[in-house]
Amino acid sequence: MAAKQVLQDMPPAGGYTSVPYKRNVPYRGPHGAVLFAGAIGVMAYGFYKVIQGNQARRRLGEEKLNARIAIAPVLEAEADRLMVRRRAQITEAERKIMANHKGWDVNEKFYNTDSYVAPTTPLTVPQIV
Repeated sequence: MAAKQVLQDMPPAGGYTSVPYKRNVPYRGPHGAVLFAGAIGVMAYGFYKVIQGNQARRRLGEEKLNARIAIAPVLEAEADRLMVRRRAQITEAERKIMANHKGWDVNEKFYNTDSYVAPTTPLTVPQIV
């Protein structure tokens, strides 16, 4: 008995086409150097704005200081006027309180010096009942 001839599958003439097995993922986003350059640009702009803000704040501080220097004599004169007014009220209250004591001098200095001694405590007018 003669053997039957087996037909075997064979590749086509010229061979099969190559199978794409490599990773073919598209790039997502810009290149790293572009991102780095962008970050440097953003930081440079931020530093520029910080410097501008510091300069503006410094100018406002100088303006505030100059305003305080300009108004200081007015405030000091106001405080002096208030102290003179309170001192007069205190002297008048002392005159009324010590009216019955003979030999009491309201204007007598109680410090042993001829120079002016500023009061160390706030001058308050006593309430005469």
